[in-house]
Amino acid sequence: MREKDFSMFRLTPALARRRVLLPALLPALLLCAPCTPVRGETQLDTVVVTATPDDTAQTMPHHLDIIRREDIEASTAQTVGELLSLLPNMHLRSYDGNDRDASIDIRGMGDTAVSNVVVLVDGVRLNEIDMSGADLTTIPLTQIERIEILRSGGAVRYGNGAVGGVINIRTRRGKGGAPHGEIVLKRGSDDTSEFQAQAGAGIGPVRIGATYRRFLTDGYRDNGQVNARDYTVDLRGSFGTVEAWLRGASHRDKSGLPGVVMREAFKSGDDGRRSTMTPGDFSETYDDRLDAGAMLDLGAGGIIEFRANQRTRRNPYVMGYNAGIPLDDQQSAIETDNAGYALLYTLGFDLFGQHHTLRAGYDLSDGDYLRAANGRHVPDNSSRIEGRVRSSGHYLELSAGFRGGFTLLGGYRHGRFETKGRQRDYKKECDYVPVPGPPFVIETNCRNEWQTAPGSVHDRDWHNEAATLGLAWRNAALTVFGSASSHFRNPNLDELALASSKLRPQRGWTLEHGLRLHPNPRLQLSATLFWMRIEDEIYYGEEPGGSPVNRNYEDITRRLGGELELRWRPIERLTLRGGYGYVKPTFVQSGADIPHVPRHTGNIALDLGLPGGLQWTLAGRYTGQRYDGNDLDNTRYPRLPSYITWNTALHGTFGRARFGLGINNLTDSAYSALGYSGTFYPMPGRTFYASLALTF
Repeated sequence: MREKDFSMFRLTPALARRRVLLPALLPALLLCAPCTPVRGETQLDTVVVTATPDDTAQTMPHHLDIIRREDIEASTAQTVGELLSLLPNMHLRSYDGNDRDASIDIRGMGDTAVSNVVVLVDGVRLNEIDMSGADLTTIPLTQIERIEILRSGGAVRYGNGAVGGVINIRTRRGKGGAPHGEIVLKRGSDDTSEFQAQAGAGIGPVRIGATYRRFLTDGYRDNGQVNARDYTVDLRGSFGTVEAWLRGASHRDKSGLPGVVMREAFKSGDDGRRSTMTPGDFSETYDDRLDAGAMLDLGAGGIIEFRANQRTRRNPYVMGYNAGIPLDDQQSAIETDNAGYALLYTLGFDLFGQHHTLRAGYDLSDGDYLRAANGRHVPDNSSRIEGRVRSSGHYLELSAGFRGGFTLLGGYRHGRFETKGRQRDYKKECDYVPVPGPPFVIETNCRNEWQTAPGSVHDRDWHNEAATLGLAWRNAALTVFGSASSHFRNPNLDELALASSKLRPQRGWTLEHGLRLHPNPRLQLSATLFWMRIEDEIYYGEEPGGSPVNRNYEDITRRLGGELELRWRPIERLTLRGGYGYVKPTFVQSGADIPHVPRHTGNIALDLGLPGGLQWTLAGRYTGQRYDGNDLDNTRYPRLPSYITWNTALHGTFGRARFGLGINNLTDSAYSALGYSGTFYPMPGRTFYASLALTF
């Protein structure tokens, strides 16, 4: 098992209990009486929870990035993780060079980024209830319409874990009218292939869309293969003042787990970096999601929205494969079953000649999990962690406009977090009968049974609060903003399964100040400074005089930094984009850096329009040095070196066809995003790809 890495322990539940809930709700969601047409722009704005339209986003008192569909199509990125890492202070944490077990660290969260950054898909939380975080492989780039990244400031709306930031991914939706669709074909290095088909149609007020995707690759590393399938169906209807929707998604994959390489192998060359010490390790994923909702537009009375979602996930895996042991006896599995509900209300109103927006919400989530380790029924070896988590919260947020271009944003959330869990071991138990002479006792009446492990029961009940207060001033060319936000994170179920008896939620504050300069459509500049302070930050480390467990830092952690971003189009065919991020992630008392956090990140890109409808892009990404993941005092291991990668792509559109040719890691740089105790997880070298998209 990876040191200090729990990404494979996606805990599991009793799955059958809530599968009937969403189907029972659908008739109520879809049978709505028509009145007057729903305002198209309004309905989109309410579905998007991290941000409102671009104009309103300019008045947000927080750093906000928006990646649009056209940006995705012009990008050199091939995965969601790669795309997000092209922004400053967003570090891609990847073990295998793809989105499998990858995560995004915003503003220096380090190893717990999977729990300190919230990822949403169409407003629904993708993060799991354990340490596995959000599985980015379930969201192909071709299905994304827009991504909004809110750094800090999201705890009032999203609650638990919205510390470093919130990433909201909005998927493409079926259009009305005649049947239409798209087919995408890709081929690349390491025998990589991808096929995707999308289709949609409209029947009166109802729109339907469906997507199928197949992805295959041998991977850069030995035992780095991935075989994945995705299916989605999206059904939406507008019935007068009501819009209702139902979206189902299913993901299947099987992938190898190449694991770490030693320092000597990493430095020896490409063959050493491609090698694996775990050729038999693998992981499978069976992930099914169902989202439903309805929105009622009351006109001047506001908008009411109800959402319900259900997700079941099963993740069998083997780590540390031993050919001398039956596979069933060493296979582990993690299963989760989650249901979530939300009721939202948005009211826009004018008062004293200014526009104001009031938002209120209540959310509830309920999740079961089960982690079965080392086979299902191997005496004195198999174990299970069983648990349940229930989280609820309500919030109120007001955005008020004032004369002179000022906007004041204030909000408050109160939440409750309850968990119940225990560990059980499969033990062989016998009665012992004394006998004369050696061995003096004999075993009798032996049986195998599950026993609760001593000290493993954890029943917790915590109440949490978050608040935000911000002010923005805007004129035609400039926005200046400042804000103060509190946030919290509760221990996830992986952490509670192996925890100090004193483990408790972490709490913190973030201050932000910044500006957005937009003097004309050709030039956009933003700059932000932030200060983050966290008390009782949760981490995996040694108890004084004891073994490693999940516990709270005794030292306060602090992160100071900022982001600078530029987008400039000096001439019609040329666009320059660049960004720089700095974060100083320190323990206040010791002064040591938090492991796995680069102080410096940067990106630069050039988009050049060529004759014949062609576009050429060159993009570079810089990541600075980081301390080893197991180096809390910064003295035990050499730092992971900084690295620069360059990608280039040529895109073209001819009628209904769009093609792409690209090279990633153009200079064939050898680098590792992560490392523990002097080992490395090598990232891919130079790779090539070609793509063709046909619309009809």
